[in-house]
Amino acid sequence: MRRHLIDDAPPDLDEVEAIIDKSPRTPTDRFLTLLVFLLSIAVWLPIFALFVASNW
Repeated sequence: MRRHLIDDAPPDLDEVEAIIDKSPRTPTDRFLTLLVFLLSIAVWLPIFALFVASNW
């Protein structure tokens, strides 16, 4: 299993940079990415808060 994980790792920084370059570039794409990120926080934060409060 460990060998499989090592084989899947990017061989160098160029591959990582290529993945980063595929990230959204237009303002609309960036806004939608931010919106999805904020919505995910808005969903998970109350769930986490209720979970912590229920354990006290």
